Formats: sequence, C-alpha cells, structure tokens
Amino acid sequence: MIKYFLATLLVAVLSACANLQATSQHLADKVLLNANIYTVNQAQPWAQAVAIAKGKIVYVGDDVGAQRWIGSKTLAQDLQGKFLLPGFVDAHSHIFLGGAHMDDLVLNPKADIATWLQEVKDYSQANPSKKIIIGSGFLSSTFGADGPNKAMLDAVVPDRPVFIMDEGMHGAWLNSAALTVLKITAETPDLSNFDYYKRDSRGEPTGYILEGTVWQAMSALNANTVQSVAEGTAKVIDLYNSYGVTAVFDAGPWDAKDIQLDVLEELESQDALTIRFQGSQYIDNIDDKDTIVDELLRLQSKSQGTRHPINVLKIMVDGTVEGQTAAMFNAYQNDADNFGESVFTPAQLNSLVDEASSKNIDVHFHALGDRAISESLDAIALAKNNHPDSSARFTISHIQVMADKDIPRFAQLGVIAQSSLLWAAGDEQGEKFLSADQFQRYYRFNSLLNAGVTLSFGCDFSSHGGGLEGIAPLYNMEVGHTRQLVGSPSSMMQPLAKEKLSIASLIYGYTMGGAYQMRLEHEIGSIEVGKRADMVLLDENLFMVKPYRIHKVQVLKTWLDGELVFSKL
Repeated sequence: MIKYFLATLLVAVLSACANLQATSQHLADKVLLNANIYTVNQAQPWAQAVAIAKGKIVYVGDDVGAQRWIGSKTLAQDLQGKFLLPGFVDAHSHIFLGGAHMDDLVLNPKADIATWLQEVKDYSQANPSKKIIIGSGFLSSTFGADGPNKAMLDAVVPDRPVFIMDEGMHGAWLNSAALTVLKITAETPDLSNFDYYKRDSRGEPTGYILEGTVWQAMSALNANTVQSVAEGTAKVIDLYNSYGVTAVFDAGPWDAKDIQLDVLEELESQDALTIRFQGSQYIDNIDDKDTIVDELLRLQSKSQGTRHPINVLKIMVDGTVEGQTAAMFNAYQNDADNFGESVFTPAQLNSLVDEASSKNIDVHFHALGDRAISESLDAIALAKNNHPDSSARFTISHIQVMADKDIPRFAQLGVIAQSSLLWAAGDEQGEKFLSADQFQRYYRFNSLLNAGVTLSFGCDFSSHGGGLEGIAPLYNMEVGHTRQLVGSPSSMMQPLAKEKLSIASLIYGYTMGGAYQMRLEHEIGSIEVGKRADMVLLDENLFMVKPYRIHKVQVLKTWLDGELVFSKL
C-alpha cells in the first residue's frame, strides 16, 4: 500500500513538473494552422501547422499538436490550406546595382534595335531634366560581332550623354556625347585584352565598351550617392520580399563598391533591410590582386556581428557567351581566332584562390565558358591540397557551358554549382555562334545533381535581362522545369531535355541549397524546430501546378523571423 502511494505520488509530481514545463514552453507568439506545408526537411517533409516564438520555429506538426502552443497572447492564423514553404534564398544577385539604377531606362532584351532606339528617344524626351540618360537591357549579340555603335544613339539623342548597359551588364553602348564627357578617344588605352573599347578601322571608339571599362566609365559619371543607392536598394528589397525572397547573396556591388557598407548601414537605420544579406568584394583586374583580400578582410571585420556581413571574395574568371568573351576550349563559330577571354592567367587565379583559402575566405567564381569553369576547378583543387584544414567554401556561378570531365569534379571537390534558371531557356542567339557540341552542354543541372552536387539558384538581378518579374523565384523555377520561355510551350527548348529539373529539386536549390552557400543551413532553408521562421505562403501547391503556369502562382505572404515583410491579403 505504501509502495502504491509513493508510486502514485511520484507520478503526480512528474506530471505537475511536465505541466509546469508545458506552461512555460508551449506558448508561441504566432501559430499558423491548416496549411499545406512542404518543409524541405527530409525527416518530416510535410506538415499542417507551425508555431513560432521569438522569431524561431518551436513546433512543426499537425493542428492538434499545435493547440498546446496557443495561449491568450498567441496570434493564431488559419492559412486555409495554402502552400507554405521556407523563404526563398537568392544565391546570386546585385541588389546595390539594381538599387543604383532602379529608376533608369530598362530595355527589353528580346526586342529589336529599332524598338530600343525608340525607347531611348522616348525616355529622353520624357525626362528632360536628366543630365545623363542611363539604362540597361539590350542584347549585344543582336548587333553581331561588332556590337552597337554611337551613330545609332546620336540619331535619337544628340545633345546629352547616353550610357546603356547590356542585359548582362558586361558591356555598354554610348553615344558621342558620352564618349566626349568620359574623354574616351582613339588615344585612350584599353585596360586589358578583356576590358576594352571596341574600335573601328581607324582606331576610333565605336561607342561599344566591354567589361571593366563599363564600371570605370560609370564611376567617372559619378551618378551614385549613399542616399540615392539606399533609396533604390530599399525598393529592390521590397520587391524581393514580394516574391518570397528572405535571404540574398550580393555577388558584387559594382559601381557602388566603395559605398556598399555605408548603404547597408543606412538601410539598417531605416529598418529597410528586411532580408538576410551576405555581401562580397569582387576582383576583375589583376592590378587589384595584392590588395583585394586585405580590403575584404577590412569589410569583414567592420560588418562582423551585423545582419549584413561582407565576407565573400568574388572572382571574375571570364565574360559572357553573348559578348563572346566567355572562355572556351574551342573557338566561337563566327571567329576562328576567338576562344573568349580569361581575366587572369591560371597562375594568377591559383594564387588568388590559394590566398583566400589560407585565410578561410569563401570564394564565388563568375565562370560561364567551359575553359573558365575548368580553370576555376583547377584552382580550387590546388587550394584544397595546399590547405586541407581550410573552412573555405567554393561556389562557381553561371556554369553555362560545361565540359563532361568537370561534372564529377564539382562533387569530388565539394563545389557548389550556382546558376540563374532564367537563362536556361532556348538561346536562339547563342546557337548562332556556338558549335553544336557547345550548345548541347548548356546548364547541366540534372547531371550535376545526379553526381551529388549542391545546386543553388539566384536571379542575377539586375544583370539578368529579365526585367523586374525575372527576380521572382517562381518565374525562374518554371524555366528550370521546362527549359523554355515562361508560359511558352511552343518556344525553343534549350538542349538537353534531360537537364530539366523536378519541382522538388528546384525548391531545394532555392532554399537549402542557397542557405548552404551562405553558411546559413543551420538557421534557414527548411521549416524545422530551432530554425529562424523565414517562410513564404503561396496560393497554389507547386507540385500540383501545370508546368507553364508556375510563374502565375501568387506569393500571398512572406515572413522574416516570424514577422510579416510582405502581405498581399
């Protein structure tokens, strides 16, 4: 009898303790109920409810279990069966570049030359107070090998400088007035074989400038201030939130390079940095080789412990396919002597990557051509051999044309493969100057995935040529799923069909893949207990949507740390 009494007493005491624990722990700030939740957590892929406390997820499960977390001060919301996902991670963007040029002229890269010229003329007439007409968006390959020329722009805007960057922002189209203001003449030397001024037979600049000369010219125009870039970047961040993006890696501030930290601090002071941010310092010129790592370490130290760390080295390895400057093993078809350009020699690239690895700095490579990708992998392999204990992570971005031999190397070296899905639609212009073999080796996403490589995705705004809607992960996902233009089942499909990605793979790349690249895989990227409550609510289940309707799915709400940063409802 005494033993029974003691046992009963012990159970009662333990129960009381459990209830006390439940009272203190099972209260959430917010509980989301009746949702169709795809968690991206392999251990628990689907759920119905999620509870949030102090910005973190404290419960994932069914509605019944979630009731324990609801107290008198808990905000409980019925999501009416809508589709809930982790917040999207954009793993390659240029939000400062987009912010700096948010209100500039934007051309449609799919249009023709006459349309572009008319748009430049109309914009100029609509903005008579602008001292310089700045814009972007033309597709350089539309003009052929020689690119655009100043005479075309002179005919529509003769009295003011015009400076139009191409859709990838690797080239620019200038009129005569802009060349005069910038003092670009026949005597002006090219920066390098990679960064140069296109010239006519007499050596006169034609008005088409490429790579580093673009940013040198933009800096000379002195069009940006901390305040103007911050105002534009705040608008860009609002757009990202409206598309469900809660984290972004900025792959180079370009013409805001010298003020990026000031811009971030200004955004923080205005509570406008409603996104997880990781920044970089980039190098696209060998002259900066001896100072770039120290400059990055300075920025890393100043931004350490903030919500806007700048801690990645971005290396420009080559140019673009459309500019025929992407570094290839085989020549471009319309120019037997043109194999593209490498910004650095293999020895110089090896040295840069080795130094970064020795200091545990993550490296993000811009590499589109197969030779550029191979040279990047060679440099990574050497650095890993020299510094086996380094914690540095390596990402190769864009990866447009890839050699067969390099697919397994990504997996062997643990390299992240990053790309912009929007570009994987049928490339009718690229097909004109690439060989059939090169064209068949475009964006080998599934081959990489099947080899065990981590994929991450980003829109590359504002260098993507897709306009503001091209920012949207859902817009990009549709292209990754179909390899065709958005909403266009009759459009050209980019070979190979086997490289089309599944919906699950696309979601993973836009969540956990990007989180891993940004070293946030333990904080975001999936909906599971202990992680930050970064989430996006869609009006349709992506697994049930027809392929050419994916871009029509609506983002209803976006949460960062459990707080709404966008709501359409």
